Amino acid sequence: MRAPAGSRGARTHDRKARHGAETAEGADGDGMDRTDDPRDDEIRDGGGDLAVMPSRMSGVLRPGGPALRGGVPTTRADLVMRHTLLHRIHDQIGNGPMVLLPSPGHVVGGIGKTQLAAQYVHQYGDEYDAIWWVPSEQPGPLRSSLTALARAMNIAESANVNRTLQAVRRALERQSPYKRWLIVFDNANNLTDIEAYLPASGGHMLVTSRNPRWPGLTTLEVGALTRAQSVAYLRSQGLDISASDAHLLAQRLGDVPMALGQAVAVQRAAGMSAEEYLSRYNERFHLVVNGGTTRGEAPNPVVITWTLALDGVRETDPSVVPLLHLFCFLACEPVPWELLWAGRNTSLPPELSAVLRIKRRLRAAIRRLGQFGLAQVDAADETIQMHRLVQLLLLAGLSLPEHETYKQAALDLLAAADPADPDNPHVWPRYEAIAPHMPYAEVLFATGDEARQLVLHHVRHLFARGDYDSSLEMAREAADQWRRRFGGDDEFLLAVNYHLANALRLTSRLRAAYELNEDTLRRQRVLFGEDDENALATANSVGGDLRLRGRFDEARALDEANLLQHRRLFGLVNPATLRCANNLAADLRLLGRFDEALTLDEQTLAQRRTLFHGPHPETLSSMSSLSRDRYGLGDYLDARDLLAPHLDEHRASLGYDHPIVLLAARHYAMALRKIGATERARGIAVETAAQYEDKFGDDHVDTIAAHISAAHCQRVAGDADAALDLMRGAYDRTRRLLGDKHPFYLATAVNLAIAERACGNADEAMTLDEAAYSRLVESLGETHRFSLAAANGLGVDLAGRGRFDEAVALSATTWRHGASARPANHPDTLIAAHNHALNLIEVEDETGAGLAATALHGLTALLGGRHPDVIAAAARTRLEDDIETPPL
Repeated sequence: MRAPAGSRGARTHDRKARHGAETAEGADGDGMDRTDDPRDDEIRDGGGDLAVMPSRMSGVLRPGGPALRGGVPTTRADLVMRHTLLHRIHDQIGNGPMVLLPSPGHVVGGIGKTQLAAQYVHQYGDEYDAIWWVPSEQPGPLRSSLTALARAMNIAESANVNRTLQAVRRALERQSPYKRWLIVFDNANNLTDIEAYLPASGGHMLVTSRNPRWPGLTTLEVGALTRAQSVAYLRSQGLDISASDAHLLAQRLGDVPMALGQAVAVQRAAGMSAEEYLSRYNERFHLVVNGGTTRGEAPNPVVITWTLALDGVRETDPSVVPLLHLFCFLACEPVPWELLWAGRNTSLPPELSAVLRIKRRLRAAIRRLGQFGLAQVDAADETIQMHRLVQLLLLAGLSLPEHETYKQAALDLLAAADPADPDNPHVWPRYEAIAPHMPYAEVLFATGDEARQLVLHHVRHLFARGDYDSSLEMAREAADQWRRRFGGDDEFLLAVNYHLANALRLTSRLRAAYELNEDTLRRQRVLFGEDDENALATANSVGGDLRLRGRFDEARALDEANLLQHRRLFGLVNPATLRCANNLAADLRLLGRFDEALTLDEQTLAQRRTLFHGPHPETLSSMSSLSRDRYGLGDYLDARDLLAPHLDEHRASLGYDHPIVLLAARHYAMALRKIGATERARGIAVETAAQYEDKFGDDHVDTIAAHISAAHCQRVAGDADAALDLMRGAYDRTRRLLGDKHPFYLATAVNLAIAERACGNADEAMTLDEAAYSRLVESLGETHRFSLAAANGLGVDLAGRGRFDEAVALSATTWRHGASARPANHPDTLIAAHNHALNLIEVEDETGAGLAATALHGLTALLGGRHPDVIAAAARTRLEDDIETPPL
C-alpha cells in the first residue's frame, strides 16, 4: 500500500526488544482446543477450566515476543506440555507448510491438534516477528482473519477482498514488513481450501486438520498422551483421585486429551468422585457396545465422555437443554452472547424463551455449559462455542418435530440479530458474527420474510465491505434458490437480483449486470409500480449501467425521472434522493452541461451538510463533484479550493484508500496541474493511481481514469516516455473493458495521440485523432467537450504535416464551436483561439497575430505568466487540449 504517513494505511507496529528463548510456562496439554482462564466473574464457573475459550485477539505473547500477533489461543499452565512433538515441529517447519493430523484411530477428534499448535506458538514465539492465527474451517472466517492481517500489515483493503488477500500473500513472500513470520491455519478441511492463501516462501506455516490427505506437504500425526502424562494431569486437577484410579481412568479414556479434560470437568461440575465417574463411564460404554451402535468396534472415549457430560447437565439443570438444542443449528464457531440476547423477544419455543429473555438466566446457562465442558466460553469476548461432536450427538437424539422447532428458532434468532444497516461499517462485526451460522440454520432455504431479508442484508454487507466475489456468490445462490421455489416474479428474488447486478458490475461483468438490471427493473415496475422503493433503487443501478455503456442521454433521462419520483416520495433532504441528484449531475457533466451540474451539486452539498455532520463520504462526494464542475467550467483555482481545506480531514476519517477520498484526491491533482503546480500535481496523481491499482486492480474504469490523470501530469512535468506508457495501457484496457465505440475509449485515443506527439510519433498521433474525431462527432456532436479536444488534436497533427489550409479550416471550426459551447474566456476556448491564430500566421493571414496576442493575454489573465501553457503560447507553440475522463 502506498499511503502517506499518518493515514490508516500507514500505521506501524513498534518492534519489541527481543529477550532469548522462552521458558516453559508450566505443563500445557491438549485437553480442549483453544482454552484459557475466564476473566468475567459472571461467567466464571470455578471448575470447568478446560471448557473456557480465550480471546481471539489476546495481545502480545510476553515482553520480547513478536511485534504482531493476532488470534492466538492462550494455552494453560496446568495442561501437559508435549515437548517431543513440539521439538519435531520446530525441527521440520522450515521445510514448508506442516500439517498436524490425528493419528489413526482418533479421527473423531479430541487429540489436541489445535492445542499443540497453540503450545508451539507460545514455546517458540520469540523466534518470530509476526504470528497470525487463521480459523480455516469455513471460507468466511478464514477470509475475514486474513483481511484483518492485511490491516495489521498496513496493506490497504481493496474493493475486492481477493485482491487484498493476494497482497497479503505477496507481502509475506517478500518478508515485508515482517521478516520472520508464522501463520497457523487451524482446522483446515483440505489443501484446496487454503492453497490460494499459502505464501510460496518467506516464513513458516502450521496447519491443523482432520483430513489425512495433504499431498506434497509435511505431516505430523498427533496421538494420545503417555500414560504417565495422563495420570499426572488427572492428579493435578484438585480431584480426590488415587494414583490407581487415575491410572484406570486414563486407561479407560485411551489417554485422549479431550476425554481426560471432559472427565475432569464433569467430576467438578457434578461433585462426582472418580469411582462414580468410572462406574458411569463403564455403564455407558457397555450400553453403547451392547446397543450395536459401534458395529463391534470399541466406542471412541470422547463420545462416551461427551455423553456423560450431557447426562450430567440434564440431571443437574434441565433448563439448559433447550439452549443446547438451539446450538445444533448454529456453526461450531464463537457465538456472541449478545447474538443470543437479541433473539429474546422472538417467537421461540417457550422453554428456550425462558432462558433467553432474562439476562441472568442466559448467563447462568452459559456458565453451566462451560462447567460441564459442553461448550467453550470466552469470558473476555463473551462468546460461547459448541464442539462439533456435541452437536452431532445432540442432533442424533432430536425427534423430527424438535429438529424443525429448533431450526426455526435458530432462523428467528439470526434474523432478530440483523442490524438492518449493511452499509454502516460500525455494524459489520455483527454481520461477520452472524455469517458462519447462516448455512447451519439453512437461511437460504427459509421462507419467512425476516430470514430472507437477512440474506439480502448480508449480501449487501459483503458488497459494502468490498468482498464482491462473496457477495456475488451468495446473491447467485439466493437467486437460484428463490427462483426455483417462488418463481421469477418473487419480490425478494428481484431485490437480490439488484445486489447481484451490482456485484457483477464491480467484478467487470458489465453486460451481464446491464441485462439483469433491465429485466429486474421491468418486472418490478409491472408488479409493484414505478414508486416501489426497490424499483427506484434498481433504476439508479440501471443509470450506472447506461453510463458505462456510453448512453449518456438515456442515463440522464432515466435519472431525471428517478429524481422527481424520489423528491415526491421521500422529500428533498433524504439520503436516497440526494444520491439520485448526485447521479443526475454526473450525467450532466458527461454531456458537457457543467453549469446545470454545478447548480444541482451546490444544492446537494448544502442538503447533505444538514444531514451529515463532520467528515462524511457523501459530503466529500458532493465537494468532489463540485470541484469537477468548476474544472469543467475552467475555474481551476475554485476547483482546487473546494477540496484543499477538506481533503485531509476526510482522509483522516475515512482513510486514504476510501473510493470517495481517492476520487477527491484525483480531482485535486487535476486542478493543481491546471493552475501550474506541476510537480505537486504529479506527486498526488501518481500516488493516487497507485492506490487505485491496489484497491481495484488495473482493469477498472476508475483505475484507468487515474492512470490518465497521472499520464497528463507526467507529460506536463517533462517525462513523455512515462506518460506514453501509462496512456497506452489505459487505451488498451479501456478498449477491452468498454469496447471501441464507447466515448471514453475515443477520448482515451485523443489523449494517447497527445502522448504520442510528445514522443515525436506524429503518424501514430494522426491516425488516432482522425478515427476518434469522426466517431466522436457522430456519437456526441461537434460541440461536445470530447469532440472539441479531438478536433484540436487533429488540427495540431495537420499543422505538423504542413497542411496549413486544412488546419486553418478545422481550427476555425473548433474555435467557433468551442465559443458557442462554453464562455469566450474559458481556457480551452483560448487554447483553440491560440492554435487557430498560429495556423492563420502560417498562411499569412494578417488577423493571426492579433488573435494570438488576444489569446495570450486571456491565458495570462486566467493562469498567470509562469504557467507552462502561457510560456508555451508566448513562444508560439501549439497547445494541447487533453481530456480527463469523468467518473461514471
